[in-house]
Amino acid sequence: QEQGTEALPPAAEAVKGLPGVDVLLEVLDEDPLATLTRIRDEELAHFQMLCDCMQRMGGDPTAMTPCADVAGVATSGILQVVTDPRTTLAQALTAILSAEVTDQAGWELLEVLAREVGQPDLATSFHGALEQEQEHVAIIRSWLAHMLSREAGTAAV
Repeated sequence: QEQGTEALPPAAEAVKGLPGVDVLLEVLDEDPLATLTRIRDEELAHFQMLCDCMQRMGGDPTAMTPCADVAGVATSGILQVVTDPRTTLAQALTAILSAEVTDQAGWELLEVLAREVGQPDLATSFHGALEQEQEHVAIIRSWLAHMLSREAGTAAV
């Protein structure tokens, strides 16, 4: 395993025992680096899906609107935490969990809005992304719990 990932159990082991993740156990028998790579790839696919949706509706996904500016500022803090060399793995997972929970809430809202404006195909696509985000949250949360239980009472937390 790559340096640092030996501290994390495979995703399937980490989420074992959490409610509602029995189905995940079948697909998560991979090492932590592979899990992170898969999550990264899914996040990129989500981004590309949103860009495509915006373009089909006549929008410009590169436009820097006031809301996009606020989102950029908010996520820059997460990036700063994750890239700071003083950040522990548990602290990085905390920052990543914040991003994943925000993503999950965003997909929930997009699914509702798509249904409300009569776009069932978009709602179905958004629901698929939501299911992936729910999996991401479960994995990152379980890794964080694992790390915090291992580091409890140490300066690393």
